[in-house]
Amino acid sequence: MTTEPPPDPSAGSAAPSAVGPGICEAAAAGLLLLLALAPNSLLNSDGDTAHHLAVGRQILTTGTLTRTDLFSAPHFGRPWLNWEWLADLLFAAANSLLGLNGVAVMAAALIAGTLYGLCRWCMARGLHPVPTLVLGLLAATTSEIHWLARPHLFSFTLLLLVLYYLEEYRTGRIPARRLAFIPPLMTLWANLHPAFVIGLVFCGAYWLGAVIETVGWGPRVTLERATQNAVTGSAGRPTVRRTQAGARTQVRAYTWTGVVAAAATVINPYGIGLHLHIIEFLRNPLLTRIIVEYQPPDFSRPITWPFAVLLLLGIGLVATNWRRVPATHLLLLGAWSGLALQAVRNVFQFSLITPALLAPLVISRLNRAVAAPRLLARYGSPLRYKLGVPWLFAGTLAGLVTTAALGGWVGPWQVLHAHWTEPPFPIRAAATLTTPDAPSGPMFNDMTWGGYLLYQFYPQRQIFIDGQQDAYGLTLSRDYLTIAGTAPGWDTLLDQYGIAWVIEPPSSPLVAALRAQPTRWRETYRDSTAVILRR
Repeated sequence: MTTEPPPDPSAGSAAPSAVGPGICEAAAAGLLLLLALAPNSLLNSDGDTAHHLAVGRQILTTGTLTRTDLFSAPHFGRPWLNWEWLADLLFAAANSLLGLNGVAVMAAALIAGTLYGLCRWCMARGLHPVPTLVLGLLAATTSEIHWLARPHLFSFTLLLLVLYYLEEYRTGRIPARRLAFIPPLMTLWANLHPAFVIGLVFCGAYWLGAVIETVGWGPRVTLERATQNAVTGSAGRPTVRRTQAGARTQVRAYTWTGVVAAAATVINPYGIGLHLHIIEFLRNPLLTRIIVEYQPPDFSRPITWPFAVLLLLGIGLVATNWRRVPATHLLLLGAWSGLALQAVRNVFQFSLITPALLAPLVISRLNRAVAAPRLLARYGSPLRYKLGVPWLFAGTLAGLVTTAALGGWVGPWQVLHAHWTEPPFPIRAAATLTTPDAPSGPMFNDMTWGGYLLYQFYPQRQIFIDGQQDAYGLTLSRDYLTIAGTAPGWDTLLDQYGIAWVIEPPSSPLVAALRAQPTRWRETYRDSTAVILRR
C-alpha cells in the first residue's frame, strides 16, 4: 500500500504554482452564497420540493409516519411507503424554523459543501489546487442539471463519503478499521433517500476489483507503483506479489464491509420492504414517460454540455492510460458512464464519481509531464496539502443561517428571499381557492403542480397526483396520462373518480376538451398560467 506516486524526475523544472488550497474554499463559499441568494432553480424547477415539505410537515405535526396515503384523493387509504421520510423531516424542520430561506440554505450547503469535500479530497491526495479547481468546476457544472432542493442532495453527500472510505482503504491511506464508518452511513442513507443502493454497488465494485487484482492484473500495480519503482529501483515481480497479497486482504475487508452495510440498510421503518419497493418502482414501465429525469440526456441543451466534456475527459484519460487504472475504477467509470447516458438523474452521481476517480490519473499525468513541461510541471506535487479548518466556508454558512433566522434581512436590505414563483406554479389561481366561492370536491390537477397544491392546502384539500410516482402505483399513473392527454376513455375516468373541478395549464389538451362540453363544464378562472373548470 502506498500513497499517490511522487513526481517523475523527467518532469520540467518550472517553478511550482504559488496558488494555495484556499482558492477552492473561496470558490465553494462563493457557490454557497450564489445558491442561497438566488435560489429560484433550487425551489421552482419542479413541484417535488413542495411535496417533500408538505409530507415532512405532516410528520412534524403528528410525530408519526403514516403507512397509508393521506394526500391523494383517489389513492387515499392505500398502502404508502415514504422512502425519504428523514430527508422530508429535515427539510420541513428547516422550513418551520427559517421559512423557505432555511430550505434554500440547507440545499445550498449540501451542494456546495459536497463539491468542496471533493476538492479537499483531491488536494489531500496531492493534486495541485489549480487542477483541483478545474475538476471541481467541471463537477459543479455537470451536477447543476439536478440542483434541486430535494432529498437526493443527501445522497450527493453520502455518496462521496462512502466512496472516500472505500478508496482511501484501497490505496492504504487509512486502515481497515475505518471501513466501520460505512455501515452507519448506510443506515442513515437508507432513511434519507433510496439511492443508498449506490453505496452497496460501490462496496460490490471494490470487492470485485480486489478479487480481480488477486490474480495480479496490471492496472493497479502500474498506477500506484510504477512511478515509485522507477525512482527507487524496485523490481516489478516483488511489487506484484505484495499487491496480490494486499488484494486478498482487501477482499476479506470488503466482503465484511459489504455484508454489514447491506444488513445496516434494513434498519429503517419498513425493513426489507423498502428494498422490495425500490425494485418494484424501477420495474415501472411508465418511468420514462412520466418522469423527465429518467430519460437520456438531451445534448442539444447547453446544460448537458459540461457532462459531455467530463465524459470525454474521462474517456480520453482512461483510453490513454488504461494500464494505469485500477480494476475498481474501470468498473465504476464504465458503469456510471453508461448509466448517465441512459438517464439524466444518473448524471448527478457521475459528476462526483468521475472527478474523484480521475484525480489519481491527473496527478500521475502532471507528475510525469514531459510535453510542455513549463505549462504542466508547475502543477505537479508529491505533497499532501495542509488544508486546515474550512473557516471561510463555515463562516459563510453561519452567516447565511443567521440571516435566514432574521427573516432574510440585513439591516434595511432583504438579502435572502426564497419564494415560490409563477410560473411554474399557479400562484394566482391557487389564491382563488381560499375564497368562499372556491370549488369543492375532488380535483384533477397537473402533475407538476401537485406538490405545490399539497403544500398550500393540505389537509383542507387533497390532490389527484404529484410527481412521487413510487407512491401511486401503475394504475393511477396510467389513468392520469389518459385523462391529461384526453386519450380514449378520459371522460369516463373523470366520472369514475368523481372529479368536481380541474386545474390545468391553458395549453392542456384536457382544457380544450372540457371547453368543448359547455353543458357539463364551465370555466371559472383563467390566467396565463392556469385554468380552473368546474362541472
